[in-house]
Amino acid sequence: MAQDVHEDLAAEIARELELSGTSVRRVRAYPVQQAVDVSWAAKRAGRMIGEHVRTSVTPLSLREDGEVAVVAIVEQRRPAHDQ
Repeated sequence: MAQDVHEDLAAEIARELELSGTSVRRVRAYPVQQAVDVSWAAKRAGRMIGEHVRTSVTPLSLREDGEVAVVAIVEQRRPAHDQ
């Protein structure tokens, strides 16, 4: 069942990445596994759309138990002549 949730999240993130090149999800800072799960789903989303995705986790509050933003960005591919 959890796998289905992760796949659904990856599909949602993939759609966002295709539309705008970015995806942002807000999750509680603790347990840390929530941010890890979203980061994993973002990497999976990148594979789904054939793009490399960079993720970062940014604190949204000064409190340790606050929210964080998990940001996924499609990295620009270099033109073929640069590779």
